[in-house]
Amino acid sequence: MANKISNSSIKILEFLKLLYEDDATYEKVKDLLASNKHSDINGAVMLNKYLNTLNIFGVTVKKQGQKFIILNSPYSIDLNQSDLDVIVAIKNALNVMSDSKLKRATCEFLENLFVRLSGDSRAYIEESSGTNAGNKDLSFYYSSFEEQINKCEKVCDENYSVEVEYNKGNNKTVKKITGRPCEVKYTGRKILLVVEEKDKIVEIPIAKILSIKQLPTQIKNFGNQHTVMFRLKGRLARAYKERPHETSSFESENIRIVTNTGEDLDQLMKRLMRYQDDCEIISPKFFKEKMYETISSILDLYKTSD
Repeated sequence: MANKISNSSIKILEFLKLLYEDDATYEKVKDLLASNKHSDINGAVMLNKYLNTLNIFGVTVKKQGQKFIILNSPYSIDLNQSDLDVIVAIKNALNVMSDSKLKRATCEFLENLFVRLSGDSRAYIEESSGTNAGNKDLSFYYSSFEEQINKCEKVCDENYSVEVEYNKGNNKTVKKITGRPCEVKYTGRKILLVVEEKDKIVEIPIAKILSIKQLPTQIKNFGNQHTVMFRLKGRLARAYKERPHETSSFESENIRIVTNTGEDLDQLMKRLMRYQDDCEIISPKFFKEKMYETISSILDLYKTSD
């Protein structure tokens, strides 16, 4: 029995090696994973067995033509934005380089590195390279500025004016405005703090905000249209059809981030509750809390006394 387990473990490692070397052709994998000649288990069954084993450990493998490719690593490297921007610059430079030994070696290095990156890092590179240069994947952007987003959502939920200091434009001119914080707005690939200043609306990119100071001035008749951001998982994420007032992007193959603006919040909550644990509300905070309270009150109805 110990021999059998050892052989299976070795085959898994050899399979991973082929995947990392981008040399996992169907024939090589079939030969590698083939059971012994006296076994009744056919090749397809054996292959599925090993693919399921990798999947259990978080490694996703996809068949592409006559070759298997690895979509993610059993471990991942999460680089900071400066490092990722360097990788994007190298990728874009390779597009204009003539074919050479250096170019081929660099491409090979980037391919090997890409497999080992976290899902957020890979998404950022894909969105920022080539024709999509300058765009950012919403999930990466959200995780990078989560603390700032939470702070902005908090001041939007409270009935007080704020003073916001931020960099304006590329020349980094510091500007200061005072007004009513309306909402945290998710639009395209940007996340904005919307502030009503006297008779105009100012949309400030989250990344450019330097400070937010809450003022003692209370706002009456406080009300605004909120944008709700939620995460869908699994089969629901893949099959989900966007509503007219929604945009979405994939955080990974089985996770979709949806941004909903303008739908009646009560109707939206009823719809999201039908998705059960395949749906997770990301923001705003008050909507997450309202969902929690609603579900808790429903569960309370079914509690049985001892």
